[in-house]
Amino acid sequence: MYYIGVDGGGTKTLFTFFDDMGTSLDVVELGTCHHAQIGYDGLEKIIRKGVGKLLKKHSDIHKKDVFVSMGLAGYGQEKKVRAKMEKAIAKALEGFAWFLTNDIETALTGALNGNDGILVIAGTGSIAMLKQNESLTRIGGWGYMIGDEGSAYWLAKKMLAAFSKMADGRLPQTALYGILKEALNLAEAADIISYVALTLENKREKIAELSPYLSQAASMQDEVALQIFDEAAKELALMVNILADQSKADKVMASYVGGVFKSGDFFMSSLIKYLDPKVLLIAPMGTPCDGAYLLAKKHH
Repeated sequence: MYYIGVDGGGTKTLFTFFDDMGTSLDVVELGTCHHAQIGYDGLEKIIRKGVGKLLKKHSDIHKKDVFVSMGLAGYGQEKKVRAKMEKAIAKALEGFAWFLTNDIETALTGALNGNDGILVIAGTGSIAMLKQNESLTRIGGWGYMIGDEGSAYWLAKKMLAAFSKMADGRLPQTALYGILKEALNLAEAADIISYVALTLENKREKIAELSPYLSQAASMQDEVALQIFDEAAKELALMVNILADQSKADKVMASYVGGVFKSGDFFMSSLIKYLDPKVLLIAPMGTPCDGAYLLAKKHH
């Protein structure tokens, strides 16, 4: 038996081809499959295309010998949305056996290698989940208009707000101001309005991609950037700590996934500072696609 593990996030969709033992044989990367960004027809097309690309490269393998396991962003608690996503997947994967869950469960399963514990995700959005005796409890994941605290979008939005205050004189200008002005090639500070509206098309994922400039400023000990990262660490730690309180274990393993955790040591030390002493923070043991494979073995 062969398995395709799919990790569908807000920015990209990864398809990993596994043999029966869990060895990765091939990988395909496509754009986001999030229904809120590309619609349900778009979701269907991306899944069909990714799986099709892998099987084209391994043409000796028949679809009846392939099980597709997916963790997709947007597959949450709304029943109508779930039903529409399932319909799109069923169309895309006609003739395949498949399993669908959210991208948090696959990421958690991969990061903790199938063990109980907590996963906090801070990529384009943010969310945390506790797995305990087969039951899942989630915190966050309210979307960028309501929450997503500590996410790359949230960081970028805070950074842009700080830039505007620096331009006005409401905040003293720090290295962050110059970094943004130069990187975005702004003749005037006010040009940032059209840059966000026209160049970035006010899109969440494109705005989120500005967050590395905040990391750059923070690594130069910029006080404003460090303060924003400290707030992000506090928000993410709060999610983990509330889940840790709900765990019956004396020590709870917690791991992390997402670009925000690659910001730098300054961010990770802030996060550890705010974590409950019962939380044991570990680097992820596997990828979300590894998690999809482990769940496939369990559900197939």
